Amino acid sequence: MALRDISLPSNYAVMHYPDLKLAEAYPTLGPQGKTVMNVNRLAGSIELYLGTDVLTQQDGTLTPIQWKGYMGKIGSYQGEVINKVALQDNFRKKLQAAKRNADQVRTQDWSGLSLILEAIITKLSAL
Repeated sequence: MALRDISLPSNYAVMHYPDLKLAEAYPTLGPQGKTVMNVNRLAGSIELYLGTDVLTQQDGTLTPIQWKGYMGKIGSYQGEVINKVALQDNFRKKLQAAKRNADQVRTQDWSGLSLILEAIITKLSAL
């Protein structure tokens, strides 16, 4: 949107995060209260791709997206996942567990990060 009219060198690429299945029906908090909606391309941050094991709160629900405000230039609302620092800490713990015991990887959710890596590799192969 904002980058559409910017000329970049041929070895640069701009891309959206890939759509995430989990984000198609994700809990949000906003003026309408708690709702579940598709947040792909609306509130996608790297934290959403860290895995359901990172995003799941102690009560078993997913950490919600908080709508922050309307972005007039792009014509949509901006949202972000709450408690980013706690989610990043959860991911560090997950990563340390995987480093200590490689068998842990089989029980962890790495699907979101795999999706991002696949998208990057696909984009780079087209340059």
